[in-house]
Amino acid sequence: MLLEFFNLTSYYWPRLLAGLWFSVFNIYVFNKYGKKNEHILRDGIILFLISSGFLSIIGEDVFEKLYYSVGNLLSIRDESNFFFIATSMVGDSITVFLGGMFFTYYTNKKNFLGAAIYLQYVCLERLCSIVAINQLTYILLYILFMGFLYAIQKKDLPFLFSSTTVSWRRIYLYLIGLFYVLDLLYGAYYIFPELPYSGRFSHYALWLNAVALLNSAFVAGYIKANYSIAREHDKKIKYMKKLQNSQED
Repeated sequence: MLLEFFNLTSYYWPRLLAGLWFSVFNIYVFNKYGKKNEHILRDGIILFLISSGFLSIIGEDVFEKLYYSVGNLLSIRDESNFFFIATSMVGDSITVFLGGMFFTYYTNKKNFLGAAIYLQYVCLERLCSIVAINQLTYILLYILFMGFLYAIQKKDLPFLFSSTTVSWRRIYLYLIGLFYVLDLLYGAYYIFPELPYSGRFSHYALWLNAVALLNSAFVAGYIKANYSIAREHDKKIKYMKKLQNSQED
């Protein structure tokens, strides 16, 4: 039992570290740009438990058992892993939806704000799973991509937590599309397990990585453009209010 626990921990430790980072980083951001929180330890534990890194481990275990149970019951031969990928995508969708719902409820970030923030972390983890070649590179890429995401959003964070004009619903829908694209690309490694290892197929793996990176960059650019549009809209509203006040005076 103890040996099995250590084996699972050694297999899942990159996602556990990603969940820990999710917890620490969100506490830092919410305390800096939102309301100060006195229950940091409690919030840290709860955020870790609802992080996509932690929930994905539970969801993977549950739906993998469901896959084998249904497969054995119906005598399904899934030589190409299509049924496995479909089951995994359904499980991922349910896990992400529940995680986003818990995150929105706990942080009180409604109107798709909490769901969009949560889904950004999910897509970041999926991107690392596609591009990484082992557990160490997964962590290194996660730190790199997370740092890049924070760098391009750092100036916008005070505005995002105070503005009501950002179209979070549209951002959330684009992130859902990116999530499914990344999930399908990751599923290719189950259909063609030789992709990351065989020199003959290495250019196909590079192509998958390029598609994942380009789609992620496109959505990141779309999100950044939405921030700029919302900021300009807020400036126009403030200008009109000043103009109205000056006319009244």
